[in-house]
Amino acid sequence: MERRKEKRFEIQKIVKVNNEPCIMVDISRSGMKVSTDKVPRLPSVVITLVVNNKIIKIEGVIRWKSEENPLSNLRDIGISIQKASEEYYKFFNKISKNSA
Repeated sequence: MERRKEKRFEIQKIVKVNNEPCIMVDISRSGMKVSTDKVPRLPSVVITLVVNNKIIKIEGVIRWKSEENPLSNLRDIGISIQKASEEYYKFFNKISKNSA
């Protein structure tokens, strides 16, 4: 059963979480899922992404982490967005319109 209030859109984009490279897997207006081989120890994180040669910083909180998998060094983490610039929302709106 889907628990989310907002629709998520699949995306494959390199981002950084606390300056460590990750892959953004999906995105919504209020959160995202990323895959990483270095799960942050603290729940508060800073996500950095580049859109149209502009650096966008987003403050977030880790809400969940996938279990460790012996077949992969990557783990998924769910991040709730706490603070984001207008540039992030423009980026999200473009992704959501292109996926519709």
